[in-house]
Amino acid sequence: MTTDPDRLLSEFIDAWNAGRRPDAGSYLERAGPEAQADLADSIAAFVTWAPTPDYDHDA
Repeated sequence: MTTDPDRLLSEFIDAWNAGRRPDAGSYLERAGPEAQADLADSIAAFVTWAPTPDYDHDA
């Protein structure tokens, strides 16, 4: 399991676009303490501008 903030953001975006309703907190927990604030900002910026996907009701 990766702790790289760029990879975590990419995984979050992939899950979002697939309609899986990813939990941002679980991605932040995987990042090191020094990277959590920046990752939170990146996730918030993405969610602000990203189109709402068709959610996968089975996910």
